[in-house]
Order: sequence, then structure tokens, then C-alpha cells
Amino acid sequence: MGGHGERMEWDLSREATHNAAARRARIHRWRVPGRSRVVHPAHGSVVVPHASNLAAIMNAAEVWGCDWAEIMDAQVWAAPGEKAVPMPTLYINKGGGEMLINESGLVRCIKRAYKSAGYAVAAEGDCMTIYTEQWYIQCKRAAIPRKVLATIVEHMGMIPDTEPVSIVKDGEPQLIMPDVAADEIAHWRTGERTDAVTMATVIMQGYQIFQPDGGGACYGVSLLDLAIMERDMVEHGAAAVIDGDRLLWHGDTEVVAMNAVRKARSSWAKEWERAVWNALEGVDLHKEEA
Repeated sequence: MGGHGERMEWDLSREATHNAAARRARIHRWRVPGRSRVVHPAHGSVVVPHASNLAAIMNAAEVWGCDWAEIMDAQVWAAPGEKAVPMPTLYINKGGGEMLINESGLVRCIKRAYKSAGYAVAAEGDCMTIYTEQWYIQCKRAAIPRKVLATIVEHMGMIPDTEPVSIVKDGEPQLIMPDVAADEIAHWRTGERTDAVTMATVIMQGYQIFQPDGGGACYGVSLLDLAIMERDMVEHGAAAVIDGDRLLWHGDTEVVAMNAVRKARSSWAKEWERAVWNALEGVDLHKEEA
């Protein structure tokens, strides 16, 4: 199986390397087979993967949304055979401000959308939202990459700061009714959340495959759209599956969502595609021997 896509650039700075190592350690904490129940008087109890008592406490702290140092008095009990909670989709890097969004990748996607069906920009408070039919990003205004802002200015002559606007080549920017924009934005952010998935080392027909830990449903995201995100966050971050057809990532100041396909359950996929997809779903693609 192979694929093609636009090149994702590596950041080899000391800080980026440290952050990457921290995320790999986190993924390992959540993928170990052991189970334990962490109990704390202020937070209750939760079953999490267990590599060590400290690792279990760190996992529980993520679930409870607190600093693990604050719950070092928690009790940790063995819980073999019990089902652990999934790895939280929200992971805030307290080490400082690493972004989900890849500046050059987002600029390319905006330019591609501008030349086809267009894209929408909505500003509310200190946040800005940019979305198309294929992808969605929301970010604090102060954290929007400069080249992204420059591209929007190039396309419409200004940065919209009140009404939502639709922008497309060879056409004047068009105002979007606020309630219409709200519905379109809600489509990306709301819905039934099922699996938490991470990237598998499989590319199928130009789609990067994502799968829950332990195997099961496989969701494909276009490599072209995936260029919006930093490579390391794609490889080591976790996404929530929404309504079975979208993946959603949370960052410190950003949210990214993209369309996803699951050809094993698709009515429009060819028979051989469904067969291959079903075969993938029968394997834990995260395991090296897979």
C-alpha cells in the first residue's frame, strides 16, 4: 500500500525534539496492556492503562483535567480485565504553546480551496474560524500564523472581523448569514463522539489511516488536508471520531477537524475497497507485527 501527498516538514529544534519525546512517552503510557483503578477523594475513581503507579496517576490526571502532582496521594489498585477509559483527545502541552496547525500546510489548503469551491472565515471575540467542505480550523486570533492572515488579506483585501464571509477566486467576498455560519460551524464541532483514534502506519489510496488502540474501525483522512497539521501532532496526537465521518483534534489554542472516510461501511466504495478495508479493520495496525 502506498500513497502520495505534500511534504510535511520536520522541526528538529531542541524544544521540538523534547516535545516529541514527551508525546511518544504519553502514547506509550496509554497503550500498555496493564490496567489499574486510580482512586482519589476529590475526583472519584477511574480505570486507566498501568505501566507503573506514577504512569497510572498521570493518566488519571489527564482524565480528570488536573496536574498529576496534585493527586500523588491517590490510591492505585490493580484492575486486571477491566476496561480502561480511552486516551483523552485533549492534550495540552504545558511546556508551552506548541501548535496543531502547520502554517505552510494551512496556506496551501486555503489557496487550493480559493481556486475551487472557496472557503469561509468567521471571527468572534478573540477566535477566528476558517473552514471548507473538507476541513475546519479554529484558533485564537493572536495565534493565527502570519502567512495565513496574509493569504486571507491577499484574497479579500482585509481580515473579516464582524460578519462571516465566503471567499472564492473570481468572485466578490460574500457575507454569510450568521445563523447559517453557526450551523456550518456546529457541524464540525458537534455530533456523536465514538472512538478515540491515533495514526496507524498505513496509507490507503491517498488516505492516512487512523484507528483506535487495539484495532477496529479504520478512518481515512486525505493526505492533502492532513498537511494542515504539524507532522508530530498527526503522528502522536489523538482525535475524536464524530458521527463516523469526521475527526476532531484539540490543541492549546486550536481545534482542527477533517472529513474522514470508512470504506468498510461505505455504500459508494467499490466491492474490492470494502474487502481491503474490512481486512485492515481485522488487524491492530498499531502493532509492529501487524
